[in-house]
Amino acid sequence: MERFQDQIRNSSFTFYIGSTIFCVFALLSFTMLCSLPFYKLVMRSNKKKIISSSQRLSIEGERSTDQLLQSNEYSTEEPFTSTPIRPVNLRTVEPKIRSLGLSVFWVFFVTLAVFPSITGSIISINSNQINPTSTSTFLKNWKHPLIFIPLHFLCFNCGDWLGRIIPQIWSNFSFALIKKKKVLYAMSFSRIIFVPLFLLCNVENSSVVLFRSDFAYFLILSLFAISNGYTSTLLMIAGVAEPSLEPEEIAVAATCMSLYLTSGLAMGSFISFGVKALTTVL
Repeated sequence: MERFQDQIRNSSFTFYIGSTIFCVFALLSFTMLCSLPFYKLVMRSNKKKIISSSQRLSIEGERSTDQLLQSNEYSTEEPFTSTPIRPVNLRTVEPKIRSLGLSVFWVFFVTLAVFPSITGSIISINSNQINPTSTSTFLKNWKHPLIFIPLHFLCFNCGDWLGRIIPQIWSNFSFALIKKKKVLYAMSFSRIIFVPLFLLCNVENSSVVLFRSDFAYFLILSLFAISNGYTSTLLMIAGVAEPSLEPEEIAVAATCMSLYLTSGLAMGSFISFGVKALTTVL
């Protein structure tokens, strides 16, 4: 059995090394792309188009103002003045979506704190009853760690995907939730309950096991995955649908929400080492 556990560790290590190499390659490719003359030319051209478009709108606004002034030359009412295009200030936009941003940060912080560092160490209750050399069918061998652990990845990804499409299926209910920020905050914060729930499952080398059922574990994992996809989707939509945002501030708000999301992923991955260490003392 120890030999197969070593194989699992080696396979997992190889998988994550491959993912890391791919991410580094993607980062280097993006850096090279930004240094290409053609990329700089296209970006410079787009910038000029944006500036010319803004200037055109400003000129049209001034013409409209002149026409209104001429038509109301003898009017005692205050003449119409065009609103100048003002630059969007990040310090003005970020406070408007800060609570929503912290909520989406918390969603992914909790997710990465236990997945896959803890969930990848949870094995079937009946894994000792499986013959590693058996050539029987999948239905008889699915509890073996070589199948059980990859199966949990499939379960999480399917649940996360389902959570992200629920807003399209139950659109009326979902968009009603978007307007209730306190409910969204509660949905985000309540996901912390999954941390002790996973720690009480059959984690490898842990002596404290409360849920002695594979069904209970996969039920917890499914709720964990669905809530991750559903809650994060609602929060991201709510971030750009914030009523206090001006039309020109929406793009900056979306960038801020993405930054909070990325920060949650990074901090969750970092804290996962500490959560993993808890399994050695339980």
